[in-house]
Amino acid sequence: MKRGILNVVLIVFLLFGITACKDRDMNIKGGTDILSEHSKLLLTIKTGTKDCVPISLSLYEDGTYELFTEYNNEMNGILQYSKSKKGTYDYDVNKIIENSIDADNKSYSMDNLPEYEIYTLDGHYYTIEKGQKNKHLNKLLNTISVDLNTCAEKKNVD
Repeated sequence: MKRGILNVVLIVFLLFGITACKDRDMNIKGGTDILSEHSKLLLTIKTGTKDCVPISLSLYEDGTYELFTEYNNEMNGILQYSKSKKGTYDYDVNKIIENSIDADNKSYSMDNLPEYEIYTLDGHYYTIEKGQKNKHLNKLLNTISVDLNTCAEKKNVD
């Protein structure tokens, strides 16, 4: 219950209190429409920083990934990613989970957020704490040339 409330508070904070890294060099540009069909989702990984809306990496069972790089701020209060980059990976993602902290029963304040947040299909929540290294996550990210420590671009709606 605490985690659900914390997630709602964080989403509201992101949507209404952040400029989405406007005019910052670390934004990722480009991408294409979000996949409409894909295999079973295994993991979603985001940075724990709340300085901006983070990009989001989804890993699918068939060895494909989708890196969400752009969002639009709909008035329904839910963050919706609108563009992504796709690719393939060949890595045992269970190693990432095995070397992460099971955070289902942990709570975080805005002053003490984890380095990375990992959500699994079955609803479990894992983290990599600040200052910790997860060599398996780093190896995967290097293999697919992804830097999660960047901001998503806000889609300009005319």
